[in-house]
Amino acid sequence: MKLSSSFWLTLLAALFFISCKAELKLLEATKQAFAGGAPGSSPGYHYAVKVQKPKGIALTLDGVWIGNRETGKLFSGQIAPDGGMVAVTNGEVYADIEKFTVRFTERFAGEGNPRNQDSEGRPANPAESEAPKWLPADFKSGCILKFSAKGKNTFVKVPDWKELPKMYLP
Repeated sequence: MKLSSSFWLTLLAALFFISCKAELKLLEATKQAFAGGAPGSSPGYHYAVKVQKPKGIALTLDGVWIGNRETGKLFSGQIAPDGGMVAVTNGEVYADIEKFTVRFTERFAGEGNPRNQDSEGRPANPAESEAPKWLPADFKSGCILKFSAKGKNTFVKVPDWKELPKMYLP
C-alpha cells in the first residue's frame, strides 16, 4: 500500500498543530517582602515565577491573577530570560528561550510618592477587582499566570511561594 503525499502533509500538519500547545512547567516561585527607600515610599512584595517551556514556541503573557474565583488583583509582568535579572521583554517570550522568569511587584498604599504611580500617573498597583473570565474551571484561589501561543491558552498555577528574606532598601 502506497501512501499519497497529501496523507503525509496532513499527518505533518496535525502533528505540528498538536505540538503548538505549549506545555509549561513551574520551576520556582518566590515572594520577597521589601521596605524602605525614599521617604513616603510604600512597602510591598517582589514576585518571581520561573517557568520552563519547549523551544520553538513563542508565548505572550496575558496576565497574572492573585486571588480567588470572585475577587483579587490582575497584574502584568515582565519577562527575563533564564539567568537574566533585567526584563528584556514586556510580556513576550521568544521562541528560542527555554527558561524564563516572570517578575511583578505589589506595593501597599503610600500617599504622594511618584514610585506608587505608573508613567501616566495612575496607581502602579492594580486595584482589587472582579475575577477575569479566563480563569480555568479548576482554579479556586492563589496565583495563576495566563499565556497564549498561536491562539491557544495555557496556564501556570503557583501552589505556594518560597519566601525570601525581607529586603530593606536604602
